[in-house]
Amino acid sequence: DPEDGARVVLEGSPRRLDVLREDGGLLVVNAVHAGVGASAGRRAERLKELMGAVAYPVGAALAGAAERGWELRVEVDGRPVGPPSGEWSADGATPLLMVGICNGPTVGGGTALCPDADPGDGLLDVLVSAATGPAERVAFGAALRSGRHGERDDVVLTRGREVTVVGEAVDIDADGEVHEGWTSQTWRLDPGAWSIVVP
Repeated sequence: DPEDGARVVLEGSPRRLDVLREDGGLLVVNAVHAGVGASAGRRAERLKELMGAVAYPVGAALAGAAERGWELRVEVDGRPVGPPSGEWSADGATPLLMVGICNGPTVGGGTALCPDADPGDGLLDVLVSAATGPAERVAFGAALRSGRHGERDDVVLTRGREVTVVGEAVDIDADGEVHEGWTSQTWRLDPGAWSIVVP
């Protein structure tokens, strides 16, 4: 409502929010993810004119069926990511399905990739999924839709202030914009870099 919006502008309070900065200069307000999600976005973009709103679910299904993972090393605050069990590690030798670096909790029109992410808490929330087998990819997709993906043995959710992803060329989706073929990226959190007026 325009009147309510004007009232917030006049009477609201500024809330400081964090931003993600990539070493090459790319800024991200909400989230960046590499792997199957970015591939789904790229495929959906090609289908949008033909299919409209259903292009993203179709793109996700096509990417989920086609992609086999990427050998990526993922470090959070200088430490390789892996589950406490030590069964696998994002050390560059284990294929990964997806890496999510989140300032906000959701991507792709509402999918809660990192449900506990808070864009003003001074920390990045990071998801790493090693669900690369055919059955595992399907199960990961179902768990992601239900919000239970963090319970899986092939998924790690962690937090930090700096994330480096190095390895095979992989597409990334940065706030909905797909960038193809990245082999190295470092993301740092810039706490309280901007503000929004809230009621």
